[in-house]
Amino acid sequence: MGNIIAVLQEYNFTKKDDNNGQFSCKLYRTKEGNWYDIEEAKMVTEKGILRMLKSAIDAKENETVLK
Repeated sequence: MGNIIAVLQEYNFTKKDDNNGQFSCKLYRTKEGNWYDIEEAKMVTEKGILRMLKSAIDAKENETVLK
């Protein structure tokens, strides 16, 4: 057994299209706010979508902290 390096929070997104298409993505972030990218997600998902989701999560969580 090794030492714990980081605790990750998982964000799971799934969207079903009308044409039976499906978009699924998992994002991981450390408690310090750093994003941990898994190669599989980067290959399957468009980079712009990943950036948009990460920015939206950061904005929402910063909004919650300020309240």
